[in-house]
Amino acid sequence: FCTVSFAQITQRNYLTNKFSPEFVKANLIKQTDWKPFPKTAEEWQNAVPENLRQNLIKKAEATAKKEIPIYTATLILEYVRNGNRSNYEAVSFARRKNLMNLVLAESVENKGRFTDAIANYVWAICEETYWGVPAHLSVQKAKSGLPDAEDHTVDLFTAETAATLALTDYFVGEKLDKVSPLLRKRIYSETAAKLFEPIKDQKRYGWLNPKAQVNNWNPWIISNALTANLLIEKDEAKRAENLSLYLKYLDIYLNGLGEDGGCDEGPSYWFAAGASVFDSLELLDSVSNGKIQIYNEPLIGKMASYIYKVHIADDYFVNFADADPKFSVDGFVLYRFGKALNDQTLMSFGNSFTQRAKFNGETFHELGFFRTRQLFDLLTVKEILERKSDYQPISAAWFNDIQVMTARTKSGLFLATHAGHNAESHNHNDVGDFIVYLNNEPII
Repeated sequence: FCTVSFAQITQRNYLTNKFSPEFVKANLIKQTDWKPFPKTAEEWQNAVPENLRQNLIKKAEATAKKEIPIYTATLILEYVRNGNRSNYEAVSFARRKNLMNLVLAESVENKGRFTDAIANYVWAICEETYWGVPAHLSVQKAKSGLPDAEDHTVDLFTAETAATLALTDYFVGEKLDKVSPLLRKRIYSETAAKLFEPIKDQKRYGWLNPKAQVNNWNPWIISNALTANLLIEKDEAKRAENLSLYLKYLDIYLNGLGEDGGCDEGPSYWFAAGASVFDSLELLDSVSNGKIQIYNEPLIGKMASYIYKVHIADDYFVNFADADPKFSVDGFVLYRFGKALNDQTLMSFGNSFTQRAKFNGETFHELGFFRTRQLFDLLTVKEILERKSDYQPISAAWFNDIQVMTARTKSGLFLATHAGHNAESHNHNDVGDFIVYLNNEPII
C-alpha cells in the first residue's frame, strides 16, 4: 500500500504578506541613488582583478570588429515553416551578447572607444518588433508566425533583453546621451511597451497562473523584470508599484513549491528556477538595504540545498525527465546563495566548481543569459579566489513532494530513484525510474 502525495499550491505569499506596497515604497532606494555595480574605471579596478578586466576589454575589441547580425521576416518564419528555431535565435542572442561585451568593456576601460558600437546595437535591438523568440509567439492573438507590433507579449527573452538594455543604460547611459539623448529615451519607451505594460496582463500567461505550479519561466522572467524596473524607471511611484507587482508574481512560484523545496524540472533547470529566485532576492536585498529579504524562510534554504542533494559527482547530476545529466555549473551563484543563507555546504559546493574549472581570475564564464547574475558573479571573483573548498557530498537525500531519493556508499555506489507523475514540468511521461553510478560514472 502506497500513499502518493504531490506538492499542492500553498498560499505562503512570503513576499506580499511581509512587504506591503507602502513598505516597499518607503524602503526602496531611489533609482538615482542605487549603485549595485561599479560604474567607473576606478571602481572596477577595486572590484575585479586586472587580468580579468583586460580579458573583458579584449573580448570587446574582437566584438567591435563584427557586423551586427541581421535577421529577416523569413528567418522568423522558419519556425512555422520547418520547425527550425536555432537560426533566428543565433542571430538574436548574438546581438545581446555582443552588446553586453561592449558595455562591460566600456565601463571597465572608460575611454569612449566602444560607445558608437554600443549605440548601434541599442538602436538595432530597439528597432526589433519583438524581443522574444518565434517559438514563443503562440500567446499573441495572431498566434505563431510573424510578431504583431500591436500586440506585445512577454517571454523569457523579452525580459532578458529588457534587463540587458537597462544594464546598458546603467553603465554607459551618460555616454549614450552624448551620441543622442534619444537613445536612452528609446530604451525606456521600448521596455515600457514590450515589458512593463504587457506583463500586467496576468491572465494571459500560464507562468503567472496563481492556481498552478508554474515552472522556471516565472522566476527567470521576474528576475529580469526587476532589473529593468529598478534600473530605468525614474518615476518612483511607478517603480515601487511595479516592484510590488513582481513580488506578487514571484510568490506564485514559491507557493507552488512543495515543502521539500525540490525542483521537479531537474537540476539543469534549477539554474533558471531556484537560482533565478535568488537573483530576485539578491536584487531586493540590495535595493532595500536588506529590508526586503526572506532568506530566513526555511523553504528558501531547502530550495537552495536541492542542487547539492542531487549532485552525483564531477559534472554529473540526477537527470530524470529531460534534465541534462551533465552541464557546466556556475559555482559563483551557488557560493553567493550559500553565503546569503549561511549555508556552508552550498558555499563550498559552489567553490568546488570554480576550483575544478581551475578558475584563476583571467577568464570568466559566459552564460549567455542571466546577465545580472553574471555581474554579481564578477564582483565575487576576488573573494572566491581567496577561499578553498572543503565540500563533501552528502550521503542521502529524500524529497517527499517531488518523490526523488538519492543515496551513496563510501565504496563509490550511487543510486537515485524517482516516482513522480506525468504532470510534472518537463516530465514527458518519465516516472518510476532509477539511476545507478559507480565510481563517478554512469552504469544504469
